[in-house]
Amino acid sequence: MKKNKLCFVCTGNTCRSPMALFILKNKLLNHPEIELTVSSYGIKVVEESINPNTKAVLKENRIKMTKFVPKQMTLSKLHSYDAIVTMTDKALYLLKEQGYQNVYSINQLTKTGDVLDPYGLDIGAYRACFAHLNKACDIIIDLLKRG
Repeated sequence: MKKNKLCFVCTGNTCRSPMALFILKNKLLNHPEIELTVSSYGIKVVEESINPNTKAVLKENRIKMTKFVPKQMTLSKLHSYDAIVTMTDKALYLLKEQGYQNVYSINQLTKTGDVLDPYGLDIGAYRACFAHLNKACDIIIDLLKRG
């Protein structure tokens, strides 16, 4: 059986999508029955590393991180994913207009609203982003369990 593949997409791949990636990977450790490869990409990558506040909030919440370098999304990279999950409805429409398939927004999947971009804001904005993504990832796990 083929392992399903999901990727999260945000603007710069330094805050929201890597945070979602590591949260979901951490949660999947408690669900070995779910076979899923998780990645993340950015629509417009300009930074060379994950945001320090993203790292700090993941560490505060005991989320294991592996080495991470922001990656630019391209049609060729994303064509093999079963699901592309954007942080906002706006990004969902942008990707669909560009010809991407299997695109969903966090809001569409989880009914939790758009994930606000904490980039350039204080640590509190990153904590709020984490709380939102943590809840959304719980819902995604439930959706995956139901098939």
